[in-house]
Amino acid sequence: MTDLRIPPCDICGTPGIHEEIRREEFLYGMKDEAVTLSADVPVWVCDGCGFSFTDHRGEDARHEAVCKHLGVLAPKDIVAIREQSGLSRAAFADVLGFGIASLQRWETGSTIQNTSSDNLIRLSQNPMTLKALQQRRFNGGLRTQEASPRLDSSATLPNRFCRFPDPRRIERQAEHFVLRPRRRQCIS
Repeated sequence: MTDLRIPPCDICGTPGIHEEIRREEFLYGMKDEAVTLSADVPVWVCDGCGFSFTDHRGEDARHEAVCKHLGVLAPKDIVAIREQSGLSRAAFADVLGFGIASLQRWETGSTIQNTSSDNLIRLSQNPMTLKALQQRRFNGGLRTQEASPRLDSSATLPNRFCRFPDPRRIERQAEHFVLRPRRRQCIS
């Protein structure tokens, strides 16, 4: 059974700590471009000394306020869209053309996605759009390691691609190539 007792205050030792929601204002941005944003933040408060602190949920609330200000999806919204699609993080990132690490950073709130990535995530909410992206990704529009066969040396490439020379041919030519020293000319 989990112990649900709230620990005593680290400052005064009083056992009465409670949680409340406070409207918090904070600056976002640099110098002249800074704006004041606000968020409803869960705060732990000591009944004895009045000491207060926030946990990870406070940081999440601030992050959501920044995302709202920037007009992009918050981390929980990105996770919800991905889960609604029924795809794993790796599959979702692959279909949309993102790196898995980038998607993870957006979902955990360690970074904020740019507008074009945000737009693509929003568009993927439509099942028809997601299906079209999946078909394009796996049926020839773009190649992935899982979906595309490896090209062998006999495969023909369209003319717009350059061909690398056959390494065996280069080796045969190298066998016949000999570097000869240049004769020095003496000036008298």
